[in-house]
Amino acid sequence: MGSQSAAEQEFCSKIARHNKTYSAIDPTLPVLITCGGQGIGLSIALGFAKAGASYTVLLGRTQSTLASESLKITALYPVVKIHTVITDVTDEANIQNAFANVHEEIGPIDVIISNAGYFGELYPIAAADVTNWFRSFEVMVKGALIFAQTFVKHKLDHDAAFMNIGSSATQIGPVPGFSSYTGSKMAITKSTEYFASENKDVRVVNVPPGTIRSNMSEGRLKIRD
Repeated sequence: MGSQSAAEQEFCSKIARHNKTYSAIDPTLPVLITCGGQGIGLSIALGFAKAGASYTVLLGRTQSTLASESLKITALYPVVKIHTVITDVTDEANIQNAFANVHEEIGPIDVIISNAGYFGELYPIAAADVTNWFRSFEVMVKGALIFAQTFVKHKLDHDAAFMNIGSSATQIGPVPGFSSYTGSKMAITKSTEYFASENKDVRVVNVPPGTIRSNMSEGRLKIRD
């Protein structure tokens, strides 16, 4: 690779690089994390707790998981208040009600992490069950749409943040059996770009975290005929 141009050097000099937790959030305002009881969502919740976020809302489908992980977080960080919401991310009415309750009780939402995902069995398109194949789009595209629309109604007036957890699968060539997962991740990644363009007062970030060993991925990486 050749040397950087003057413009490239100037651009790179202005980039703030972070590799550890830092205190740049308002600890008095709520953070909402979808699928927050396990995997990436739980790790993010722990990161915010370590950074001093005093109020975190974890959304998920399994009450026992959310309850047990909430206790672990508060044991490590006693000042953190954890509120859990049992819901499917595609349940629009329940999501709207949850956002409204948080806004009324605590205040406008500072940060939302759109992290819910679905990783079904891997089949080639010709052999896939249509309902199961489309479930990825319902969870990761419809779910993120509901959260984005509801977030706009209850967010901080300025400088609120919306983070979508994407996937590195969108940056590589076709992988057998991944059409549903990758297709839905491609759709929400592009939609996130539109959301950023249409909402200049929101800091919108799309993060492809790479391959993560989690409950969702384990046991699924086997191609069916």
